[in-house]
Amino acid sequence: MPAGDITVYAFLEAAEGKADELLETLSKAQAYAENHEPGCLQYRISVDPKNKNLVCVFEVYKDQAALDEHIASQVSKNNVAFYAARGLVRPLEEMDIRIHTEYRK
Repeated sequence: MPAGDITVYAFLEAAEGKADELLETLSKAQAYAENHEPGCLQYRISVDPKNKNLVCVFEVYKDQAALDEHIASQVSKNNVAFYAARGLVRPLEEMDIRIHTEYRK
């Protein structure tokens, strides 16, 4: 199966009372990725209309190398540490993060 873009679906649940802070922080991460990571093709944040604590971050990278660069960046590491320090979401290893490769025939 030939590889295409790499898509990341990160399903997050904000800690009670932390949704606004989480969304503000994610918005900064979105702006950074879109403006400073050429391999990031899309970075979208969506919120469940019935529960603003439920957030999905949808990211598309041009290839695995671009995703690896994003994950390894100091900005990403700082964001994950900030989320943990502020108690915004569950620990990274407990989050529902799914990585898919675009199917191309």
